[in-house]
Amino acid sequence: MHVGALETLALIASLAAVITDLRTRRIPNWLTAGASLAALGLRVALAGDAAHLGSSLASACLAGALGFGFFLVLSLVGVVGFGDTKLIGAVGLCVGWPLLLSAVTYTFLAGGVLAVGYAAARGKVAAVAQNLGRVHTLTAERVDEEAKTLHVFPYAAAIALGTLWAVLARAWPSIALI
Repeated sequence: MHVGALETLALIASLAAVITDLRTRRIPNWLTAGASLAALGLRVALAGDAAHLGSSLASACLAGALGFGFFLVLSLVGVVGFGDTKLIGAVGLCVGWPLLLSAVTYTFLAGGVLAVGYAAARGKVAAVAQNLGRVHTLTAERVDEEAKTLHVFPYAAAIALGTLWAVLARAWPSIALI
């Protein structure tokens, strides 16, 4: 299996985000901005010629903007934190389009499994069930404000697992779901 420099950068940035998210419940701007700038720099360095550079940057910018935009909506309604939004934007710049579509899909799948596992490990399954029963009112309680009644977990882990799954599924199509 061959994992390129850009995919490796996405995986390293995601792993670093998991560590900081677990420790501090934050994903620092220096991490997401650094990964974004490194992704663009690597694309320029690896392009070879102007035609390839243009298509590479277009793929990266499309993926970064779509990932960031989609998660921004989720952040604005309080479902994920803004650090998660910046992280998926950086992942998009790294992996490009259409791999970001797979990464986001697998992120949501991983997030569901992690949420249930995290809730079970912390004895909060009843709180999760209660939250599901009042989805329409949850937007009043933001995840980045540590609302007491919400079940929150470090979503960077879901982004990291989703990104890893997408990268591996490209090499081993038998594990791909989309």
